[in-house]
Amino acid sequence: MTKDGFAVVINIDGGARGNPGPAGAGIVIRSADDDTVLFTGGEFLGRQTNNVAEYSALLAGLKAAAKIGAGEVLVLSDSELLVRQMTGRYRVKNLNLKKLYDKAQELRGQKKFVDAGKLFAQVRAMYPKDPWGHASGFRVGQCYLGLNRSSQAIGWWQKFIEESPAGPWRGQASVALVDLALGQLDLNRATEHLMAAAAVLTKGLDKEAAPSWKKATYD
Repeated sequence: MTKDGFAVVINIDGGARGNPGPAGAGIVIRSADDDTVLFTGGEFLGRQTNNVAEYSALLAGLKAAAKIGAGEVLVLSDSELLVRQMTGRYRVKNLNLKKLYDKAQELRGQKKFVDAGKLFAQVRAMYPKDPWGHASGFRVGQCYLGLNRSSQAIGWWQKFIEESPAGPWRGQASVALVDLALGQLDLNRATEHLMAAAAVLTKGLDKEAAPSWKKATYD
């Protein structure tokens, strides 16, 4: 019996006859260690486009991987559109695809903090000035906390704030640093972070920070 948290490779494929037309999706999940086939599956999707079929295969693969207890996944697909949309090189414009894309991202976000942190870091690197890039920058620190790596979270958030002290999500990062310092009974450092956060909020340059500050949380 395989242990929880093992790595797998997911081969996915989807297609439609006529585009749109009768469509289906198929997946094969193998162990990344010895190539053992752990799961195979397929489904008829009714009348769909090729792209929807490809995304349906991706979702089915992620769900199946989570169900068998995989902790790390590598997805292999021959769909250039899907791969580039999932890695951020193409923007998702089709509304139906957007829903599937968001759902896939949500599933990936429910994986272990290592996987979530990698994804947030990727978004941050590709779109550093985009609202999602700023939010992802903050979330990376939260992933470090989820892994009980408080020192790395502190270092990440400090660098994140230094890049743009009055930028989006810097208020939340400051509040998070205050909470961490208080938890470590470091009142001097907590006061430093507190003053920095107050300065940002007073200037009104971080609209997203105020709600977090008032609730004294950064969830």
